Amino acid sequence: MKRLWLDTETTGLDPIKNGVIQIGALIEIDGEVVETFNERFQPFPDDKISEKALEINGTTENDVWRCSNLPTMAYEGFVEVLRKHVDQYDSKDKFVLAGYNCKFDDEFMREWFVKNDDKFWGSYVKRQALDLLPVMIFLHEIGLVKTDDVKLETASKLFNIKHDAHDALSDAKATYELYGELKSGVTPWDAMGRSFWNILNMGKHMTEAQCKADDAYGRSNQSDYDDNENERRLDGAFFQSFERGDYDVSKE
Repeated sequence: MKRLWLDTETTGLDPIKNGVIQIGALIEIDGEVVETFNERFQPFPDDKISEKALEINGTTENDVWRCSNLPTMAYEGFVEVLRKHVDQYDSKDKFVLAGYNCKFDDEFMREWFVKNDDKFWGSYVKRQALDLLPVMIFLHEIGLVKTDDVKLETASKLFNIKHDAHDALSDAKATYELYGELKSGVTPWDAMGRSFWNILNMGKHMTEAQCKADDAYGRSNQSDYDDNENERRLDGAFFQSFERGDYDVSKE
């Protein structure tokens, strides 16, 4: 499994009108981070700059234009790193894009590549994504996360993850660590140390496979399935649904 844990800092919220000014990324292969990428650079001359966006990023327009690194130079360096680990001409050799609100970063990267005269961002990443924002939204909605919001900064504090908010590399690292915490199975809010998956499975939601099994065996009552069967079927399926990109959420 190859994952690209990616975050961007931008000059606004519109991937066409605004631009990327920082890319931070971790390259994970078979469970190990093998390389990192971190570059700050100027936007393209025609990119619009939102003062509010820069305020959130903790920078100013003067700082942005004083950066000596040009977007074309950053593009060349980033593509060189990507090509070390995937074959852009092999449809089966791609990264799973991973992050916190992947849709936002994916759209900005796609347009940033186009601005660099490259329409093939999709030759490096799969269409599916591993997005932790909808995971945290889900946990918040069912009451397992009792926070004022589900921003990455808030999630990092909840799990005691070191995080410098609105720095692309720090965001990417924090998201990677958050994934590890969630996947490990123990939640910080459960003083009894119960399994994260056991808590989720208490809802006894049936998977499509279970529904088909119901029909096959003529059992339409969910209670016919005991808790252990639910746990075995759901343990691995929860994160897989997010890796398939089943959820579409806006920027938090």
